[in-house]
Amino acid sequence: MARASSRVVGADPVIRIRDLSFSYGDTLVLEHVDLSIERGEFVGLIGPNAGGKSTLLRLILGLLDPQIGEISVLGRPPGQMSRQVGYVPQFPSFPRDFPISVEQVVTMGRLGIGSFLGWYRSADREIVRRALSEVDASDLAGRPIGTLSGGQLQRVLMARALAGDPEILILDEPTANIDQRGETSIFDLLARLNARLTILVVSHDIAFISDYVSRVACLNRTLKCHPTTSVDGDAIHQLYGDHVRLIDHSH
Repeated sequence: MARASSRVVGADPVIRIRDLSFSYGDTLVLEHVDLSIERGEFVGLIGPNAGGKSTLLRLILGLLDPQIGEISVLGRPPGQMSRQVGYVPQFPSFPRDFPISVEQVVTMGRLGIGSFLGWYRSADREIVRRALSEVDASDLAGRPIGTLSGGQLQRVLMARALAGDPEILILDEPTANIDQRGETSIFDLLARLNARLTILVVSHDIAFISDYVSRVACLNRTLKCHPTTSVDGDAIHQLYGDHVRLIDHSH
């Protein structure tokens, strides 16, 4: 059964990309990319390795500047809107054996908003508790981060992003190295979060995400958007060539 969000999206794009091209030296990574994501959408970004997905995310996050073309987030240059964008990386940006608790990791999401080094306002602590509750991880608050399973860690990283009270949530391969049950749990959670957040998720699991997202953006240097119903074998072949197989998750 399809589980894509049925909520009505807004008319004004929260992410707008126009004629964007980007190169690393002589290597052209993105070419004439156009993309508009409206408020309330749940968009899946797919494509082969080295197809430009990571570069596009860095541009949206304001970590890179466009060389050709334009990009705006909530109507402003991306670097000015970093607090309005929650980002969940594919891999943790800290060593798993670092002696820090789950609650402390989530509190990092308040950096630049609340206080630091233990001097938190009561409002910050309440936001952290709410973020953990929203991802069903309240019971993990006191656990050392290194003791978590892959699925638990992913929920904690999502809570860290939510603690910043973003309007847009961007996730890079949130279910990498997570089993199918955990994958379903994470995307069910994202579907609930989509009730109040615009979501952009990078994934390689094309068949699976089509049950959840409203559109699929296919990127391999250039970008094409499809409704989920039109992502068929021909579209995948054009994107990935012969080096891909579709997996049916319906059983």
